[in-house]
Amino acid sequence: MAKRSSQSFVKRQKEMARKERAQLKNQKRLERKLNKGEGGEEEILVPLDGPILHETFADEPEAEAEVEETAAKS
Repeated sequence: MAKRSSQSFVKRQKEMARKERAQLKNQKRLERKLNKGEGGEEEILVPLDGPILHETFADEPEAEAEVEETAAKS
């Protein structure tokens, strides 16, 4: 009888540990989700003493047209 109760105890301990790990995993996932919402885009740091590099936004059609016009003028 003692063996059976110890097996039940071990089973309950494993189940509690599994639930705790799942809870921690869900908490970390939620924190990542919230942090992603706050800083959706990464900040681009430009050194103050160095040159500022020109950025192009190839996904925007207006920017592509401007780049093509500039290239045609050159």
